[in-house]
Amino acid sequence: KIKGEEDYPIIKASSYKDEKLPSNIMDGDLKSFWATDKSGPQSIVIDLRKQKTIGGFQLNWGKNYPVNYEILTSPSKNNWQKVYETENSNGGTDFAYINKTRTRYIKIIAKKSNNKGFSLSELTLKGADEQATPQKYYEVLAEESPAGYFPKWVYKKQIFWTITGLEG
Repeated sequence: KIKGEEDYPIIKASSYKDEKLPSNIMDGDLKSFWATDKSGPQSIVIDLRKQKTIGGFQLNWGKNYPVNYEILTSPSKNNWQKVYETENSNGGTDFAYINKTRTRYIKIIAKKSNNKGFSLSELTLKGADEQATPQKYYEVLAEESPAGYFPKWVYKKQIFWTITGLEG
């Protein structure tokens, strides 16, 4: 939980367009975003100010999104470890679950855009208990989807039946 200004992450990007600042990606407002109109690979680095254990990311991309990107972490900003990579993002909301890792720095490298430049409206860090499992992935998708898109057990609303009185 962010308590004071000293808890806010420091966010820097390789470039940004007009008032579309890098700090917009963690301000809690989906209407504000970081954007760049540069055509080549772009990166954004988040300094959490202290080490934290995370289990994934939720990225809300804008209309200009990377088709392929990677996420790296580092406890010291010296040695980066790739924790996630995709080569077929279709924009919108991406859930990137990883094995739980302790880190201070996060780097997102957007390699190829669907259009020109990139825009990211929000980055949400997932807790260590939300690490990569197929069930967790579908539960999170179900939370953000209309009822009926997934089986009831994913919504944790399944009614279980026990058959009794049958001879075996």
